[in-house]
Amino acid sequence: MPSQETKKAIEYALAFATTGAGASFGIKTFVPIPIIDAIPQTILVKIMADQISSIYGFRSLKGLTAFTGMLVGAAGGVKLASEVTTFIPVAGPGTSAITTFALHMSVGIVLIITLELIREGTISEDYIRSATINDVGVLLGLATEVLMDIVSGSDGVGAIGAAVDKFSLQSA
Repeated sequence: MPSQETKKAIEYALAFATTGAGASFGIKTFVPIPIIDAIPQTILVKIMADQISSIYGFRSLKGLTAFTGMLVGAAGGVKLASEVTTFIPVAGPGTSAITTFALHMSVGIVLIITLELIREGTISEDYIRSATINDVGVLLGLATEVLMDIVSGSDGVGAIGAAVDKFSLQSA
């Protein structure tokens, strides 16, 4: 059942996603080169993953970096596709900011769902190291639903709870 940790983790994900979007917009406004913001964005996602796992008491979760990388790779197609607008003033940086926000939030939400599932015992800590691309696809699908709920003003904690329940039912 989602808890105070869930609320705090969602707030962290929102903060990092907003920071990432702002950084992407700023970088792309002044240096309109495709994927120039990749390194700072990667660093932000890594810090976000560590912070969110720390909220749940998993300070050294084995495989977290690789799992996060797999999430970014799977969700990064939209971000990569948005790079075609890089050279269009305002639209390029704006599109980059929006897709960066969505990417960061999606990764953050998947991490939250996964950590909730580990905490409730539905999956083990080893899941992070053994997750397949199909698992990631399912989790990103759930994250998309949660993100849409959050963006539309719904309770993020409730949306995470619903996603955890859906995953639990699918894996039963």
